[in-house]
Amino acid sequence: MSRKFIVFWFAILAVFVWSGLSTDSLAANQMPVQVKPTIEHMKVFRQSLYTNDLDYEETWFNPTTEDWRLDLFSYNPKTPVNGTFLRSIVTEKGYREYVLKTGNGGLAGGLTGQTWINREPIKRPFQSLFQDVAKEYKKSEWKSVGTVNLFGKQVKKSQRLSTDPKGYPLKYIVYLDLSTGLPMREEYYFNKDTSPWLVSTYYFDKVIDPNGTIFKDVSGVTLSEIEAP
Repeated sequence: MSRKFIVFWFAILAVFVWSGLSTDSLAANQMPVQVKPTIEHMKVFRQSLYTNDLDYEETWFNPTTEDWRLDLFSYNPKTPVNGTFLRSIVTEKGYREYVLKTGNGGLAGGLTGQTWINREPIKRPFQSLFQDVAKEYKKSEWKSVGTVNLFGKQVKKSQRLSTDPKGYPLKYIVYLDLSTGLPMREEYYFNKDTSPWLVSTYYFDKVIDPNGTIFKDVSGVTLSEIEAP
């Protein structure tokens, strides 16, 4: 995989992130208006302001079928070929699992794929993806510091202090949507710094997947059927 192709792939990914739309979201917009989107969909775009590492996380969850999918993409502009990609899909009530990932050599090495039947079903990770994310910021360690303007709208600002395993004091600041309690932006600081070392930007929506393609998307990768790990 050439450097130009990798950079092009990441540019396309960035367009999807900042537009707040995915292929599935676009498909949803083309569906009849009476069809109600039910699949919960979250995107998280993280950037380290120290190392320039970029991480992209995308999650889908279908509360009705209990299917879920997680995509993780990591990239550093200085070493683009070492970027990594992981896709995990759990379907069939937790019995069927798919994993697609980069191997040695990162993106340049291409993707490998495996699938298996679990001996015991994997328990669904949450009743609701959105509720699970929102409840994190209702915990007592988060202290409200009022409302501020973010991206042109009033949001709740909360703060949490902690210490990482190496003993560094950390400060977390999150900006929450007033109507949903979901995060819009989260910042991570070393306690005395005035600028964050990591920034996470969140997007949430619900999408329609009439053909179930979200939880079957292993296109372009040859899957090997293995025994359950």
